Amino acid sequence: DGFLSRLPVSVKSYLAWIVMLYAAIVPMLSIGFMRGLGLIKNLGLHSQRSRLLPLLVGVISYVLCAVTLSDVAVATLVRKLVLAAACCEALALIVTPLWKISLHLICMGGVTAMFMLLSVAGAGQHFWALVVTILLSGALASARLHLGAHNPWQVAAGYFGGLTVAILAMIYL
Repeated sequence: DGFLSRLPVSVKSYLAWIVMLYAAIVPMLSIGFMRGLGLIKNLGLHSQRSRLLPLLVGVISYVLCAVTLSDVAVATLVRKLVLAAACCEALALIVTPLWKISLHLICMGGVTAMFMLLSVAGAGQHFWALVVTILLSGALASARLHLGAHNPWQVAAGYFGGLTVAILAMIYL
């Protein structure tokens, strides 16, 4: 029910394909390519060191997506969301060499920020999406803790770091 819903299908399709290309296809192909070259050992990216190159590719890919969208006047909101994702990934890239922060929870913090700001800005009815995102964030945090992948500080830092960075990026970029 937001302004994006009023756009022609062709514009929405273009925006969806551009975001999917840069946010999913390019990073997945890059990780497969890096694995094939032996730059990363497995697709799980369990070690901090193995995460660095894929995170850098992700930041670059999101920035390229934002640049591509800068020519589309109606894509300002989408561009802001993509730049927020780039900033969250940059946070992960900066912190990862020093500490094993939860990449999953950085992402969920960013998604929570998106629904929070869309709700506050009146860009559609996103209350239930926000509630579901918060609940899913808690479930994901619990799973990461249960699996022993992270400690509570790494999970909390990921979530609140992603939330904060995404809010600041969407407001100021």
